[in-house]
Amino acid sequence: MCKTNSPQEQNLKRIRASARETGELLKTHLPELDADYERLIQSAAQVAFEVFLKRKKKEKELALARDYIHLVAEAQRIAVQKQRHGLDRERWEFDTARVCVTHFQELQKIISRKDIDDEERVAEFYRRLFGEKPPSVTLPTKVS
Repeated sequence: MCKTNSPQEQNLKRIRASARETGELLKTHLPELDADYERLIQSAAQVAFEVFLKRKKKEKELALARDYIHLVAEAQRIAVQKQRHGLDRERWEFDTARVCVTHFQELQKIISRKDIDDEERVAEFYRRLFGEKPPSVTLPTKVS
C-alpha cells in the first residue's frame, strides 16, 4: 500500500525546497537583492501607512497593514543585526592587527625560518597570535 504525504509534510517539503533555492539566489544576487529588498520594505511601509490613513478600514486591509508593519519591523531588526555583525568583524580585524604589531618581531622570525613550509608557518602564526588551536579546528592547507 502506498503511503501518501499529509498536506503538512507536502508544505514542509515545498518550504525546504524554497529555502534551498533562496539560499542559492542570495549567494549569487545578494548585492542587487539588498537594493530590491530596501525598495520592497519602503513600499510595504507606504501601503501600511496609506491603509491607516483611510477613514473606513476593512478588516482585510488592516490585517494586510499589520503584516506589512511586521515585515518592516523584521527588516529593521535584520538591518541592525547586519550592522552589528559588520562592526564585530571590524573590531576583530583591528584586534588582530594590534596583536600582529605587538608580536611583530616574533612573527618576523617565523617568516624567516627556512626549516618549515608555508602550512607550518601559518600554524606557527596561529599559535603565536591565538594560542593553541582547538582540537576541532583544522587549519587550511593552502591560502589562496
